[in-house]
Amino acid sequence: MKVFLFGGSEALGEYVLKQLAEKGHEAVTVAENTNRAEELKMFGAAHVMLADDGDFTKAIMDVQAIIYIGAATFGAGGEQDALVDHGAVIESLEAAQQQNIGRIVYLSPVRLDESEASKETGAKEKPEEWIENSRFDYTVIRTVKTVSKPGCHF
Repeated sequence: MKVFLFGGSEALGEYVLKQLAEKGHEAVTVAENTNRAEELKMFGAAHVMLADDGDFTKAIMDVQAIIYIGAATFGAGGEQDALVDHGAVIESLEAAQQQNIGRIVYLSPVRLDESEASKETGAKEKPEEWIENSRFDYTVIRTVKTVSKPGCHF
């Protein structure tokens, strides 16, 4: 399956790229520069687009699924301003819907144990609401406590 990974340049993204490659999926992601693109290919990305113009339409062509982990950076939850541009998330998901991509996995910056007031901080709950009202088959993942690397238990 061809999968686009939003947030592939982050540490969690490197882990997800490895997992996708090990499972035989064709992973596509975005990098800030050519050096980072080469690193992401070593982690398992089959294709890496440079983020020159911010237009991801070409990168999501012909993919069957999108994994969106870019919004769930370390420290984005719990009484803090969201480290997410909810408008950009929704815009990219709208583009995915226009491309007839069927499946979205969204790692939310909203934590399970987060207060209602905190969920509304920075409108970080808005992408989830949009996804729930879309035509996508979707999975929204919320963590209980954010961690800085995969497999780390506190």
